[in-house]
Amino acid sequence: MTWYLDPQLRNCRRILLKNIRRNVRIGAYDHEKSAPQPVVFNVEVFVNTHDEDDRLDNAYNYDTVIRTIDHHVAGQHIALQETLVEAIAQELLQNPRVVAVVVRSEKTKAYETAESAGVEIFRKKN
Repeated sequence: MTWYLDPQLRNCRRILLKNIRRNVRIGAYDHEKSAPQPVVFNVEVFVNTHDEDDRLDNAYNYDTVIRTIDHHVAGQHIALQETLVEAIAQELLQNPRVVAVVVRSEKTKAYETAESAGVEIFRKKN
């Protein structure tokens, strides 16, 4: 279903942060555990906002997405992209204005013959 047809998302703003690049200690294979590898993140945040009054303190701050990603990639080695995107999504959903999120990560050096290998999830509050 297209997001704007969902009754819970129809009146949301869809905030996009594209191609956030980070070097991440991620991967389940031994060769992935020796050094960080480049990962690209794309995040969509569906925010229930209507009262910004053109004031930043009344709006969803996009910096929250960057800080959340940085928080989760700064820790110990992560075996699976699935674990990482789920943790990012769950933290973003803690904000009372956020109704739903799409989080995608792509390891850009995972395969020589592919541009990237990634995982994308959609999570929505009940």
